[in-house]
Amino acid sequence: MITKYLRNGAVGIVLIGSILSAPLTNVPASEMQPQQPSRSSEFMPLTSDFLCNPFVKRLVNYEGGIHTRAYKDNLGKPHIGIGFYLKKDGARRRIEEFGLNYDAVLAGQQLISTNQILKLFYEDLQEAKDAAHLGIKNFDSQPELIKYIAVDMAYTLGRKGFMEFRRTRGYLTKKDYRSAAK
Repeated sequence: MITKYLRNGAVGIVLIGSILSAPLTNVPASEMQPQQPSRSSEFMPLTSDFLCNPFVKRLVNYEGGIHTRAYKDNLGKPHIGIGFYLKKDGARRRIEEFGLNYDAVLAGQQLISTNQILKLFYEDLQEAKDAAHLGIKNFDSQPELIKYIAVDMAYTLGRKGFMEFRRTRGYLTKKDYRSAAK
């Protein structure tokens, strides 16, 4: 199954099945070590259970790995971790909450730890789940695949971007998946 969505001129495609079985990109061991983690980021280990989660696996593969240093996506926009957009509202505050220098992180001069990456990811994932529940009235009664796609879209596009897809969300609520995929 393929679903497409547009955001800022870029087409995102979710290929259910093939991406989920793709291998994870290896991260150099030197970048997997925490860099002076702050107290608030010491609670999340990078485990095989986490990496085997299909949603996480797809995102890690799509983003080209788990990035401890800032990188630019195919549109030239700065990200870190697992697709965390460094120019979005609140990004400076969230990075500085770790005791890091936002400008140095943005410039690629300061790394973030894997625990900090996971904290950013889990917070964004929860926001995406909340947006999917809000945007699709009968979210809980949807098939698992549709839930997965809705959360993926909300994670990738953000809450505001996901909510802009009124017609698609309406079709999903009606369980008219053919129309939603157009």
